[in-house]
Amino acid sequence: MRAVVIAPFRDKNKPDTGYGVGDVLDVPRKRYDELVAAGVVRPGNKVAQNDNDNKNKTED
Repeated sequence: MRAVVIAPFRDKNKPDTGYGVGDVLDVPRKRYDELVAAGVVRPGNKVAQNDNDNKNKTED
């Protein structure tokens, strides 16, 4: 699953690894659910969709 970091955090499984806001992670579903519950990530697909929506808008 792709997830975008919305709050900096250190990885419990890799203590020397930290992630910053905006980093994109590919994680298994179980880990993804843990990170969402902790409030540190959101789905990556939503970001891509929002970017596409903004590119398609035109000003009259």
